[in-house]
Amino acid sequence: MALVTAAVVEIVNEIVVLILVWTSKFQRYKNKTEELANSVPKILFFQFINTALLILIVNAKVPELNVPSNFPLLNGNYVDFTVSWYRNVGTTLTIAMIMNIITPHIAENMLFMLPAILRCIDRGCTRDIRKTRQVLQEDYEELYTGEEFQFEVRYAQISSAFFITMMFSAGIPSLYIVLIVQMVVLFWLDKRNCKIFHHDNVLFYFIVLT
Repeated sequence: MALVTAAVVEIVNEIVVLILVWTSKFQRYKNKTEELANSVPKILFFQFINTALLILIVNAKVPELNVPSNFPLLNGNYVDFTVSWYRNVGTTLTIAMIMNIITPHIAENMLFMLPAILRCIDRGCTRDIRKTRQVLQEDYEELYTGEEFQFEVRYAQISSAFFITMMFSAGIPSLYIVLIVQMVVLFWLDKRNCKIFHHDNVLFYFIVLT
């Protein structure tokens, strides 16, 4: 059950991230940096709620509120952070964090398969990386560089993982290890697969201040 719940959480996260990134293009920002900066809190807010707060609220029970028995929130089985809570809810949360290391990259790497096939065709399916059919340097760089790095998505994913870890790590110290592994995986995969476009400091300062 914990695995299924965690999987549903991650699938919903990925779908909503795609929707938020797509809809941000229609909000007519002045420049690309402003668009990215305003997308970060939306993605972060949803991922944090869906991964951490929703699981917490659904399983919490507050007798003082007299919540109706058929209401899905604050009508769970736990009035406190007990051993049973960590064994059941904590396990679901940990699995969701572990899956968060892998799931964001599944769709991305599937998208990288087509460029890889095109590069193979361009080289005549040989291992000689110097061989190419491209005439212009611009065409060559476009084919052999990765996808555009999604600053807004990565900032939101890192911030969400950090906040969730800090929120629950006192009772689930294994989240520290999961967070470290996630940061290492993000670093190496993004370094290998993505091309970077330089932005000014507005995006960085916006993330730090929020």
